[in-house]
Amino acid sequence: MKPSVRQIIWTDWPALAAAWGIPLSLIASLGVPYVYAFRGSRPYEPLPLFVPIAAMTLLAGILLWRIDRIRYFFQQGQATKGIITGIWIVKDRGRLEYAYEFNGRRWDAWSYVHKNSAVLSLAENQIVDVLVDRLRPSHAIVRDLYANRQGTRLS
Repeated sequence: MKPSVRQIIWTDWPALAAAWGIPLSLIASLGVPYVYAFRGSRPYEPLPLFVPIAAMTLLAGILLWRIDRIRYFFQQGQATKGIITGIWIVKDRGRLEYAYEFNGRRWDAWSYVHKNSAVLSLAENQIVDVLVDRLRPSHAIVRDLYANRQGTRLS
């Protein structure tokens, strides 16, 4: 089973925020001069071009880091069973908490998630498959949230 870039972006809240932020920063930087032009008689200086480019570069870096991090779990992570200990959803985002055993010890972890059908299908005390970072066992993800469900690879 491989992670889907689409599922990563749609489920992982930081990845989704970065993906939305890239075009929004460009739109905002292009639109701001026109908004201020109608507000007064003083000419408005638009932001230097490096500002939106720097913002988009930073957001693209965050997005690529999140995608790479989840792919790392699928390639190097150790599979184990876990249990959902809490789900908190506020508007369109939330926090998913889960516990698992690894190397004879109980670990607790959490993930920021976007409210979607995969997240909403989870319930407290549900058994899930967890992928654990072998080098840092306190880091883990719930595997099924990021896997491609259609059986086709989108990444």
